[in-house]
Amino acid sequence: MYGNVVFYDGRPSQTQVERTDAIARELADVAKDFDAWAAKELGGLNAALAKQRLEPIRLLTREQWEAKEVAAQQ
Repeated sequence: MYGNVVFYDGRPSQTQVERTDAIARELADVAKDFDAWAAKELGGLNAALAKQRLEPIRLLTREQWEAKEVAAQQ
């Protein structure tokens, strides 16, 4: 998909536009599944880590992740 869009001089085809929409929906589904997994499992994992005197797993917010990306690029 990336190569088809990047190396094409014209406007995106209808198929390419539809594929991007499908990919966006798939990504949203994966994010939803991950959030559900984290809500269910992360507490138990962090409790096990605490028993071992290890740092808990902390999920980054989107803003924190973007800030780290910007800092890494500078």
